[in-house]
Amino acid sequence: MKSRRDFVQHLAATTGAVVLAPFVKACGGASASGTAESTPAAPASTAEADPMSIPQTLPAGWDPIAFNRARGNAGAIPDSYRDDINGPDGETKHLGKHLPYFPAFEG
Repeated sequence: MKSRRDFVQHLAATTGAVVLAPFVKACGGASASGTAESTPAAPASTAEADPMSIPQTLPAGWDPIAFNRARGNAGAIPDSYRDDINGPDGETKHLGKHLPYFPAFEG
């Protein structure tokens, strides 16, 4: 390197390549129709069959407390903590904080 300016330019170019490479790789290419490639979401029946799975789309009439309680009782909450969740104040103190709904965003 001849000067500080050359070093900074080289550092910026290297950093840009390191930052942009994962972004370009993760975004994927466009399909023949011009839209981004995407994988189909799992059917809703799979989420209903397994209480430990998180649904990919928000079901109609979804009750977050019932979902979190069923998921917690299926094993998502440790046994030592489950009595606290199922106790008289469990809904107001714990369920919304520890097992929230995480939708999958595509885009």
